[in-house]
Amino acid sequence: MIDGDKGQRLPQRARRGLTLIAVGAVVLLAVSVAFLYPGASRTASTQPSISHWAATTTANLVSFDFVNPSLGWALQSSTTPSPAPGNFWVSRTTDGAKHWQIQLQGEINASFSGQQLIQFFDRSRGFVAVAGDPNQLFRTGDGGSTWTRLALPEAHLTSLTFSDPRHGWLLGLTYGNPTISDHFYATDDAGNTWHSLPNAPPGSAGLAFRSSSEGWLWSSEQAESHLYFSHDAGQSWQVHDPLPPSDRQPEETVGIVNVRLLPNDGGVVAELVLRQGQQFRAPLYKATSGDLGISWKYVTPPASQSLDEIEGFQDASHWWRIDRGTLYKSSDSGQTWKSNRSNLAYGLGWTYSVRVHDAAHAWAQVRIGATTGLTRTSNGGLTWIAADVPQTSEVQLLDG
Repeated sequence: MIDGDKGQRLPQRARRGLTLIAVGAVVLLAVSVAFLYPGASRTASTQPSISHWAATTTANLVSFDFVNPSLGWALQSSTTPSPAPGNFWVSRTTDGAKHWQIQLQGEINASFSGQQLIQFFDRSRGFVAVAGDPNQLFRTGDGGSTWTRLALPEAHLTSLTFSDPRHGWLLGLTYGNPTISDHFYATDDAGNTWHSLPNAPPGSAGLAFRSSSEGWLWSSEQAESHLYFSHDAGQSWQVHDPLPPSDRQPEETVGIVNVRLLPNDGGVVAELVLRQGQQFRAPLYKATSGDLGISWKYVTPPASQSLDEIEGFQDASHWWRIDRGTLYKSSDSGQTWKSNRSNLAYGLGWTYSVRVHDAAHAWAQVRIGATTGLTRTSNGGLTWIAADVPQTSEVQLLDG
């Protein structure tokens, strides 16, 4: 997702459309701090230190993708004062984050740093995208030993996703004065070529595809925000909106900010907010559907806590989440939760994201502002072991 060319601002409609990551970050972080703890009086110095919990941390923006409990990749990007360029690094671990090796690195324009994608499908095949001027998309078929840089359509990227190693889709915008044009593209040859699809619904902000045919798209227009479903690889779209939350006020509209796919054919989770104009009201709502959006159920947060933490899905029914340092598990798709004893730490404003592999193994990433830490479990969450975040000044660069 891109904001503009070297500091140039997009028109208002384009900025509203480019909310896949920006709105999600604002909602997940700002809501969790400002809404959950409006009267908190403890200072940062009284909170548990992140270094107390994690082996290493980094202030770089980091995205992780683990394909099993031992093998994973990390994409990091750094920012520098404009107009100096920033940098990105792709690192791999094969021993459960005890060691990392850089496999790919390059520069990004500072005004674009902060938007990135890393998506692996198995031990060998994956994609990495970093926003910049121009945007960059890379593909590997040998576990990151070699990378191919792929050409992208000339459009300002709104969203990019792949359902498998061959099929991908992207949303983009071109803009003039005052014309804004939406564009929608697909590839069926692993990104070697891209072909145009019929225009996506107006204000399209994000994509999620489960297969080469089933896709989800959400829009972010100020007056209306909708969730769409496609059964024909994005050739056509039908509205499959969740019902508005029961506490919506007449003057509030529903804003869809993200859609997450449950494992296999297990359904989807839609994340939404209530808003007046551009003002969002806490909390973040989550609704799930197992019948392609025909019916929806709202997710109940554990122990009346927030919905801002990011769940991990063991399967369609069994979910994990870490809320205020407590591990919760659900066996009914988020309708009820049970707390589980663990050794996790917590501090004010900490946000956990969980990635579950099976009943025993999971990873958790914690964010405190721009700082990132990492931990893992191999006994169902009873014990969490500090894991290293790749340090770009220390990791070893792979030969070749």
